[in-house]
Amino acid sequence: MQAWPSLVRESARRNRGWISHPYLHCLPKQQEQNVPASEGGILSHFYTKDGTLLAQVENKSRPGEMRDFTLADARKYPERLYPSVTTYLTVTAKEMVTLWRIEQGIKAVMAEPWDGIELEDDYRRRMVRKADEYSKRAAEYGTEIHNMVCNLLGGKRPERQVFIQSKRIAEEVVFWLYGNGYKVLETEHTFVNDKLGFAGTVDLRVKHPDGRILIGDIKTNDFEKEKDCPFYDEHKYQVAGYDIGEPGADGRVIFYVSRKTIGLVVAKECTEPSRDDRVFMAIREHWHAAHNY
Repeated sequence: MQAWPSLVRESARRNRGWISHPYLHCLPKQQEQNVPASEGGILSHFYTKDGTLLAQVENKSRPGEMRDFTLADARKYPERLYPSVTTYLTVTAKEMVTLWRIEQGIKAVMAEPWDGIELEDDYRRRMVRKADEYSKRAAEYGTEIHNMVCNLLGGKRPERQVFIQSKRIAEEVVFWLYGNGYKVLETEHTFVNDKLGFAGTVDLRVKHPDGRILIGDIKTNDFEKEKDCPFYDEHKYQVAGYDIGEPGADGRVIFYVSRKTIGLVVAKECTEPSRDDRVFMAIREHWHAAHNY
């Protein structure tokens, strides 16, 4: 891995600061429209035995458009497919996502209280749409930062900048990794575990300053201070799946990136790997049983 260019390091330092309303700061609309909606999040992914990701297929009902690859498509595929680690996790309760979406609804209502003139039902539906749109923008923003970080470290993710701050944040993340003594050994590595029947793409494999090799995953969040950084169980189960799918690392770490405070990155290591492994394998069994796949 080449040393991080000094030009970017100086740029990252120069641009430290706060983002007050990150999801509202976008590039012009004509550029924004070029970004496929599917890049805003991951629903259900399958891999072929050679590691090819099947994320989208042609939408026959809307010629010229693409849609997400589904379980129904996987059942009809002419060869065995391997669900991704993140696909397994779709059967888990997303408590943090639910709470976050509720918060967006509250913010929408507080920003635009009911005026008593608009029909109440119309107002409620409009507030729900407004909260959904805000949630969608947040997911797209996080995905864009994630992709840029991976690409700056040598990955090949789709990358089109919509949000003004995303590149600055991504540069800061890379600067933080090198500045804190992490050595990036591998980026965007795909594995297929034929025995267990699943696959995945690992964000990072890094060497910790103490010499340990860690499986790393990048997550974005809205925390503003290090003490407020979350540590979600689902993220622990995700990296557990990666480690089970392709063993060999000494540990696991989640790199939480703030979408609000540029340059704020928090590394949280998974300290209960045996527990996380048991939970992931239970989730895997549940997914296969629930979908009869």
